[in-house]
Amino acid sequence: MASRDPLPLGELVRRHRAAATLSQEQLAERAGLSVRAISDLERGAHHVPRLETVRMLADALALTNADRAALLAAARPALFRTDAADDGGHATQLPQPPTPLVGRAHEVAAVVAMLRRGDARLLTLTGPAGVGKTRLALECAGNAAADFADGIVFVDLTPIRDPELVLPTIADRLGVRGAGHRPVADRLRMHLAERQLLLVLDNCEQVLAAAPRLAALLAAAPRLCVLATSRTRLALTVEQELVVAPLAVPDPTQLPSLERLEALDAVRLFIARARAFRPDFALTADNAAAVAGICVRLDGLPLAIELAAARVKVLPPPALFERLERRLPVLTGGARDLPARQQTLRDAIAWSYDLLTPSERVLFRRLGVFSGGWNLAAAETLVQPGDEFDFFTTFTALVDKSLIRQTEGVPGEPRFRMLETIREFAVEQLAASGEEDLARQAHAHLFVALVEAGAGGLLGPDLPAWLDRFRVDLDNLRAALSWSLGSTAARSARTELGLRFVVTLWPFWYWQSQFAEGRRWIDQALSQSTGQQSALRAAALYSAAMLNHHLGDYETAEHHALDSLALARACGDAATEGHARFALSLVAGRRGEHRAAASHAALALAIFRQLDDALWTGMALTRLGVATHGGGDPAAAKPLHEEALRLWRTVGSATGVAVALGNLGDVARDLGALAEAADRLREGLEIAWALRMDWVVVEDLVFLADVAQRAGRVPGAARLLGAAERLRETIGHALFGNLPMVVEAGIIATRLALGTGPFAVAWEGGHALSSEQAVATALELADALAAEHGTTLERADCRRDPGSF
Repeated sequence: MASRDPLPLGELVRRHRAAATLSQEQLAERAGLSVRAISDLERGAHHVPRLETVRMLADALALTNADRAALLAAARPALFRTDAADDGGHATQLPQPPTPLVGRAHEVAAVVAMLRRGDARLLTLTGPAGVGKTRLALECAGNAAADFADGIVFVDLTPIRDPELVLPTIADRLGVRGAGHRPVADRLRMHLAERQLLLVLDNCEQVLAAAPRLAALLAAAPRLCVLATSRTRLALTVEQELVVAPLAVPDPTQLPSLERLEALDAVRLFIARARAFRPDFALTADNAAAVAGICVRLDGLPLAIELAAARVKVLPPPALFERLERRLPVLTGGARDLPARQQTLRDAIAWSYDLLTPSERVLFRRLGVFSGGWNLAAAETLVQPGDEFDFFTTFTALVDKSLIRQTEGVPGEPRFRMLETIREFAVEQLAASGEEDLARQAHAHLFVALVEAGAGGLLGPDLPAWLDRFRVDLDNLRAALSWSLGSTAARSARTELGLRFVVTLWPFWYWQSQFAEGRRWIDQALSQSTGQQSALRAAALYSAAMLNHHLGDYETAEHHALDSLALARACGDAATEGHARFALSLVAGRRGEHRAAASHAALALAIFRQLDDALWTGMALTRLGVATHGGGDPAAAKPLHEEALRLWRTVGSATGVAVALGNLGDVARDLGALAEAADRLREGLEIAWALRMDWVVVEDLVFLADVAQRAGRVPGAARLLGAAERLRETIGHALFGNLPMVVEAGIIATRLALGTGPFAVAWEGGHALSSEQAVATALELADALAAEHGTTLERADCRRDPGSF
C-alpha cells in the first residue's frame, strides 16, 4: 500500500499547536518568536524557515522524537528524506525505538548541551553491556537534530569486525558512491568538508583500530560531530567520554513510600516494561519490596530489568525475585526485533567477553571470585606463576572496556567491582576454564591473612579501623568462608583454613552482635573437624561457646567450653585454656552459681597475667568483678572494674572501656549513686554506639531506664525499656543474669506509676524509635540524670550479670 504524502510544515505546526491547546500568541511567547512568524509559517508564506526556528518550535511544543523528526523532514524535505540519493543526499531519520526512554534526563540534557555548544566534536558514551548506551544516543541525537543543518546519520557498526570496513560502512550510509580509484577516506572527507552533520556510530568496541581514521575525518570536516557508543573509549585526543551508569535503585534496607519508590528510574522502568505483558500491573504494598529487590539484584541495569519484567506474565515479583538468585538463566527472551545479543543478557555480556584478548579473559574470569568489590592489591594476588601478562595493563584494559567499575573505597584506596550480572558470567567462565579452585584458593588465603592481621585489632585500640575494614569486605569474607567450608575432596587443608577464619572472626561477629551468623559458620567448621585434636579446634570450640552464650543457648555454650578446656590442656595451649575458663565463668554466672563463676574467672585471670596479655587480663578482671557483684558484694566488685578500666584505657581497647563503664554504672546504680551511674552509663553508651556494639547498647539502655525510674523520670524510663526491647529483638540478643528481672521490675514499676494506658503509649513510643533516635534519647536523659547530685535510693535487689567482658 502506498504511503501517504507527508503534511506540509505549516499544517504540522498548526496541528501540533491545536493539540497543545495553544493560540498563535501563546506559541510565539513560548518559542521566543513573533506572532507574525507563526502566522506566516502556518500559512506557508515562509517555504524554507531556518532550522533554528524549527528547533525552537519543537521545544516549545514539547514534541516527541518522532514528531520532531517529522517537523524537520517537512522543513527540509530534500535533506531529511529516508532514501540515499546519488547527489549525496542521505538518510537522517534515526531508528525509532519501540518504547519511550525511562529516566536519563540528566544524561540527555548533558549530552545535548555539549553537542549544541560544540564542546564535543567526538563524544563517546561508554558503559557495560545492557546499560542502554544505544537508547541514550538515539534520544540525545533526536533532541539535538535541529542543531545540525545537514542532519543526522545513524551507523550501526555491530555487524562488522574488520576496522577496514568502518569508513566504507559510513560512506554507504551517507550515500557516498565510488569515484574511480579515489580512496574512500578521501571521498568521505570531500563529502563532509562543509557539512554540519551529526554522525552517530553505534557499537564501536569491536573496531577500535579504526579510531585514527575517525580522527582524520574530524580534522578534515570542522562542522562534523560524532556521537559514539562503545564499551571502551576510542582513546583519541579529540574525544570526550561520558560514562553511562546503571539506573538509580532503592536502598532495600530502608524502602521509601510507594510514591517515592515508583519515582526511582529503575523501578519506573520495571513497571513500564511489566505493563507491556500485564497491562494491569501496579506497584503495591505487597510487591514493592520484591520489585525493589529485583532492581537492586540486577544493579539497575536497564536490559536486565527489561528482560526480568517480561517474566511477570508468569511469575509474580516475589517469585521472580527468588529465581533471580541466579540471574542469567532467567534473563532471556527479549523481543525478537532486538539484536541477537540483546535478547538474553548472557549474549550481551558474551559479546564483550569475546572481544577481550586471551590475557584479559584470564584475569576477567578470575576476578569473578571477588564478591562485593576489591582493591588493586587484592586483585593482583590472583596472578599465578607462569602468567604471561602484565597485571596493571590488563586490569586497566578491563576497566576501560566497562567490565569493571571503580567505586568508593576507604580514603586513599580505590575499590573496584563488577556488576553482579557480569560477575555471574565471569564465574561461569572460570568454572569452565578449570581454574576455579586455584582462584578461590588464592582468594581465601588473601582474606584469611587479612583477618589474622586484624585479630589483635578486634580487641585493641585499632578496633574501629578494623571493623570498618572487615565491613567493607564482608561479602568477600563470606565467600571465602563458604569455599573453605564447602564440600570438596581436598577436605583437610580447606577445613584448617575454615577453622583459621572462624577463630579469628568470632570477635567481629561478637562485637557486631551478629551472633547467629557467627555460630552458623563456626558450627560448620566444627562439624568438618570432628576428631581433630588441635589447638585450632580448641579455639573454635571456645568461640562457639561465646556466641552460643549470647544467643541464650547456655547448655551448648557450656558443652563447647568444657570441650575447649579439655582439648586446650591436651594441646598445652594456655591462652585457649584461659578463654575456656572465661566462657565457663559466664555460664556459671547465668545459673546463679556466682562462687563457681568467680573461681573460673580467677583461674583465667591468673593465666592471662602469666601470659602478660593485658587485653585479656582486663577481660578476666571484669568477669571476676561481675561474679563478685552477682554474689552480693557490689562494693568489692567496684575496684575490679576500675582496675580493668585503667588497664583498657592504657592499652587503648575501646570495647573494653565501653564494657567496663557499663559495669561501673551498674555497680553505682546498685549502690544508689544515681548521678555516678548515669554518668558512667552515658560515656559507655556513647562508645558502644560509635563501635556498633549493639548488645552493649541494649544493656546500657536497660540500666539507664532503671536509673531514670528510680530518679522519678518515669515516662522516659518506659520509653527506654521499649527502645531496648526493639534493639534486642533486632539483633537476637538474649538477656541473661539478672537483666530479665531488672526489665520485669522496671515494667511493673513504670506501669504502676503511669497507669496502664500511658505506660503503653510511652513503651510503644520507645519501641518505635530507630536505634539512632533511641541512643540520642538515652544520652539526653543520662545528661539530665548525671546533673542531679545527691539523689540516693535504697540498694536494689536486682543485680547485673550481663555476661560481658
